[in-house]
Amino acid sequence: MGELMGRAYFVLLALAVFAVLCASPAFASTCTVHGIVTDANGDPVQGADVTLFDGNRAEITSVTTDASGSFTFNNVNVDTGLCTVRVFYNDLHQTYNNAAYFDVWYTASGDVSVPLKDTRLGLYHKTSSTATSPGSPMSTPSFTYIAAMIALFLVAAGIKKA
Repeated sequence: MGELMGRAYFVLLALAVFAVLCASPAFASTCTVHGIVTDANGDPVQGADVTLFDGNRAEITSVTTDASGSFTFNNVNVDTGLCTVRVFYNDLHQTYNNAAYFDVWYTASGDVSVPLKDTRLGLYHKTSSTATSPGSPMSTPSFTYIAAMIALFLVAAGIKKA
């Protein structure tokens, strides 16, 4: 009976530790993210909307670029350890956004400087000037999501056969 109680205690302790680890973010960090938005000629773009996302594609916060095209997210908490930025700008003739913003990730630690190549309007996907907002970040499933779904399907299929 004593051995059975010992095993039960160990299992309960293991479950409690697992629950605590799942409930707390594994990669939580505070960082400052900054950069400059430029046009195709390398000139700064004032008034561009810059949105910061975490590694789960959840929006953290947004800012607008100043006269020098600069943006800064000061001391932001990023629970996933990764972040990316989306830039959205309408110059009254064209609407621009970096359509592949979920393809470029930065380690969210300390001082994060977003490279100019990732915020230059000349590299952005042009959309209709009638658009009022960029598309939903969850509109296209990520490779990681698709791989996880396939793995779950294969595991479930393996369990059924057993």
